[in-house]
Amino acid sequence: MTPFRLKNMPSFWLLIGALVFVSSLASYVYWSYQHTRQDIMREIDTRLLHAAKSVTLLLGEGYHDQLAVLDSTDYEQASNKLSTLAKTLEVEYLYAMYYEAPNVHFSASSFTEYDHKTGRISRFKDIYQEATTANVKAFSSTTPIFEISEDQWGKFKSVFVPHISPKGQIYITGADITIADLEQKLAQSARQAGFTASFFFFIAALVGFLYFVTYRRTLQYDPSSGYPNRTALMRALQQRQFQHVTVAVVWVKDLEDIIGFYGLSVAEQVMLKLMDHFATRAEPNSVFRLATGKCAILVAQQHEANLLEILRQFPAYSPIISNPHVCVRLHIGVATGNANMVLENAYIACRQAKQQGEFLRVYCEDSMATRLDHKNHLILTNSLHRAIESQHVQPFFEPRCDSEKQQVQQIACNARIFNEFGQLLVAKNLDPILNNSGLISQLDQLLLRLCMERFRKLNLDWSMAISLNAVLDPHFIELMHAELRRYPVPQRIQIELQEQDLLSHFSALASFISQLKSKGVKVMICNVSSGLMAVTRVSRLKIDAISLAPQITDNIADNSAVLEFVQHMAIQCNKAGIILVATNVRNDIQFNLLTQAGVKWVQGPYVGATSPHLPINLAEQHYEARA
Repeated sequence: MTPFRLKNMPSFWLLIGALVFVSSLASYVYWSYQHTRQDIMREIDTRLLHAAKSVTLLLGEGYHDQLAVLDSTDYEQASNKLSTLAKTLEVEYLYAMYYEAPNVHFSASSFTEYDHKTGRISRFKDIYQEATTANVKAFSSTTPIFEISEDQWGKFKSVFVPHISPKGQIYITGADITIADLEQKLAQSARQAGFTASFFFFIAALVGFLYFVTYRRTLQYDPSSGYPNRTALMRALQQRQFQHVTVAVVWVKDLEDIIGFYGLSVAEQVMLKLMDHFATRAEPNSVFRLATGKCAILVAQQHEANLLEILRQFPAYSPIISNPHVCVRLHIGVATGNANMVLENAYIACRQAKQQGEFLRVYCEDSMATRLDHKNHLILTNSLHRAIESQHVQPFFEPRCDSEKQQVQQIACNARIFNEFGQLLVAKNLDPILNNSGLISQLDQLLLRLCMERFRKLNLDWSMAISLNAVLDPHFIELMHAELRRYPVPQRIQIELQEQDLLSHFSALASFISQLKSKGVKVMICNVSSGLMAVTRVSRLKIDAISLAPQITDNIADNSAVLEFVQHMAIQCNKAGIILVATNVRNDIQFNLLTQAGVKWVQGPYVGATSPHLPINLAEQHYEARA
């Protein structure tokens, strides 16, 4: 049995609030009605009492001392006066009675027009056949008596006021008001209370409705961007639970770093621009904000191909906002299927894209491809382990050229791994396998020893990349310090660190950089594409160079925004005294654009091919490569 949890039932509190309001409103209406009823009854009693006492004033105090000499004419005159007074005082009847055991007799009584028409007029000294016990007791009472009774004239509320004439005759004066009149006043009071209740209920219902609409919108919309949120996406999927749809989950890899460097407002601008980009190209109302750095796109299954095309055309290396220049890298997972499972599958695909460093991963329910990837990864991991253990690793060299002086300034060193048969191990996802298996630190140690040995007696500047795993590995740090102590000129060495590693582990890498700088070793931040490091913490870390991501070079000739980004980086680097390096330069168009943009050093096939041998004449290397 599922436990009852109030925190999981927000509607429960809404129901409790409604019940409390209704009960409070009902209590108020009941109290108001009772209070008004009491006021009405008090007012009626006062009116009856004043009317009954007025009878004596109208008839005279000695009227009942003259009963023996009065006749029907006197009675009729008295009745007419009482009828006029009753109409004036808004009571039904006014009368006077005296008691002669065992009967009660009328000494005077008003009448209505209806009584006159129907002949129900009492006569002088008529016996009152319907006299009640309260009526008889009034003759011996010293205080007025109220009662509700019914006789041939109708149902009334009455008051009997006892009197004693100057000669000692006991008599009572009375006044009646019909129950129908009383009920009419009470009904009017009830209607007024009902109207009050209806008014307050309407106001409460209106306020509640507006609050519910606002609350529901708040729950289903992201307040910062105005886009529907995860709750709205779940609701949309629930409404299509029997349909097949396509969902893409987009994760912005750099958003946390953007928040750390530029603040939340810039990060929100980035997310808003990103969602606007997809919203203007996909179906209406199809973009949802899932989390700080995640959004989703929901489309019908028949539009899957169009969605994939939109995602693939995203300009990954163009600044998404221009002030400041910020680029973002995305990992996207796409899934198609039943609405009940499609979001979870899209999350899985996005997670796989993140783990494999892919831009886009489409979820496939058939797991054969995944199992094949696992098998290939296992085989490749074993091959890499055997190659590194057997030291089947060779450094390859690539020259870096000064774009203005056209002279080679530095040699970039990279490791090439061969299997036991002497075949070069090449795989699309080689770096993730090295990182996940922990072999990358061993490879960096081996490459560091090989490069130190190769350049120890040469008057050359050289550079090599170090992984985050190696930086965090105490064995690598110990080996590096030992090799640097024996190296004759550490100032000719440059260590390259990944921008993303520095952003995600800033404290650890900042400490590592300080150690390198204390030994005289230069430091480069490579694969820079977001522009975050060049404008914030680089100057404080005393970085010597920044290397742009290869994709920047690939797109500089086709995208003016990329060229503007490079120009912006060049200006920032020039101010900070940092060398800006472009990689993967393949032709003279790219070379010229990069040079004009302010890039100091370039490398790539256009400058010089990667080779296991050092060039004989470094000063002419770039000319040989062009030829």
